[in-house]
Amino acid sequence: MLLYSAQGGQPGYMRIRSDADALSAWSARQLVFSEGIYHGAALSAVGDGSGGVHLVYKDSAEELRYRHYDGASWGSPQLVESAADWALQPAITRVGMTLVIFWNRMIAPNTDYQLYYRTLSNGSLSAPQLLDGTGGFKGYPAAAEILPSIVPAVACVYGNTPDASSAGVASLVFAPTPGGIASPPPPPPPPPSPSSGVLFSDDFNRSNSADLGPNWNVLAGVWFDNGQAAQTDRHPLNRATVATISCADCRIDAQMVNFGGGESMLELRAGSSDRYALALRTDGVLEIRRYSGGGVTVLGSVASGIAELSSWNSFSFVVQGTAPVSLTGYVNGIPKVTATDSSSAALTAPGAAGMAATLAGILFDNFTLNGISSGGGVPDGGAGDGGISDGGISDGGISDGGISDGGISDGGISDGGISDGG
Repeated sequence: MLLYSAQGGQPGYMRIRSDADALSAWSARQLVFSEGIYHGAALSAVGDGSGGVHLVYKDSAEELRYRHYDGASWGSPQLVESAADWALQPAITRVGMTLVIFWNRMIAPNTDYQLYYRTLSNGSLSAPQLLDGTGGFKGYPAAAEILPSIVPAVACVYGNTPDASSAGVASLVFAPTPGGIASPPPPPPPPPSPSSGVLFSDDFNRSNSADLGPNWNVLAGVWFDNGQAAQTDRHPLNRATVATISCADCRIDAQMVNFGGGESMLELRAGSSDRYALALRTDGVLEIRRYSGGGVTVLGSVASGIAELSSWNSFSFVVQGTAPVSLTGYVNGIPKVTATDSSSAALTAPGAAGMAATLAGILFDNFTLNGISSGGGVPDGGAGDGGISDGGISDGGISDGGISDGGISDGGISDGGISDGG
């Protein structure tokens, strides 16, 4: 139990109690920090997984410092932030043996603050990285206590207001997961073709957007842009289609990762419910499906050959013709599954292009829609964005995306035992 001063200028103390002891059996007060601990709401602690404690706290000089307790004694302090301020406050998350430290840096007292993070690994602090530099007051950050490395990013929520005396909103930022899922590699060269025409593209490199932006229509579930990828956030179905664009002979190129926990899909000739889909199942099987009249028909099925479903892979889905409809699915540039649909239920009219998933936490990136010319063939998909914007939102995002359950559960981020500081 750490004892602090609510006024500053006083030393910090500690008391210890064994879990097996009576609730009243605390040790005598011990002096531990000569520099003091200024205000309990301005510290954040987490177990190190080995019987010790990581602690980031504000000292009497109103600077932010880090110390480690190994179960017997405290290590020397390390300076985290030297821009002293009454509102300075950390929130820390441990991922494996690495600590992610969020805090609010003061630019102008009460009116202008920025959100930063840095990591601590093997006793060494990384350089500070800016997460939110939009100005206004930013205070009381909170983060999960411990997260697994499977999460694509580490989240921090904080109060975002015009100044220290005004109401505002809770905002969310993300830091890359230490040792977590890497950024998706560049997509391999798509299948060759004699002609191409890019209708739309989106790399989702926006700054932690709460949705996919105006260029997308969400038909089911919840989607957001985590700073580097589109991410689902609902069970059992999430669907989103490109707004205002319709095509009959076209192809999607995109990257997906489903973590083996849910299905990820690319859709063409899509309407409100009817559509063709290239689906990656939880067991790695790749299917071409027709959704029509409330039912689903599997037109083609094959093993995808993907060894690790928690890694990024590139997919292409091509739909052409009407009598019959020809459909092809590619994995990492290699044709894997083909099908033809000559039934009376075949979808022959133009429709939307999109993506879908059956679980929260599934990721999509580098989505490109190509139109196929009437001369036939598969477009090469290697052109630019064809003048299609990403929704007018800048790409100043954070790598490795938003927080997700990685296909494990829909539990989201827990409060990690972080209190409101009394």
